Amino acid sequence: MNKILLTSICAAALTSAASAFTLDLSALNGSNLGTGSITQDGHTFQLTATGTIPVSGGVAQFDAGESLTIIYPTTVTYIGAFITGEAVVDDTPQTVKYTATENGVGVEDIRFSEVPEPSSTALLGLGGLALVLRRRK
Repeated sequence: MNKILLTSICAAALTSAASAFTLDLSALNGSNLGTGSITQDGHTFQLTATGTIPVSGGVAQFDAGESLTIIYPTTVTYIGAFITGEAVVDDTPQTVKYTATENGVGVEDIRFSEVPEPSSTALLGLGGLALVLRRRK
């Protein structure tokens, strides 16, 4: 029974780790962020920037007072980002906002994770339960 439980936990962990992805800003290299969207891995992200925020090498560069707001779909959750410099991060449901508190702040590697479908989680649980009940007989 311990082997079954361990196998189920490992399978769930592998499924969870495989569903994480990074929002790729490199498609916007050479442009200034304003209002737009990025579609990646079947998910559409709405971006709104204040000020002139250039993107170079997949990194959005901010100056003090400038901000970038990303509205993300309900099918993903925000994990975090790599930020150089001082910035305030406001993460509310389905929205994350980065506001620079000094010049030269960079934001890159914005990470999200897909929310598993309830049916997949239910099937994993039912499979584990079936294995436990089978073992008892």
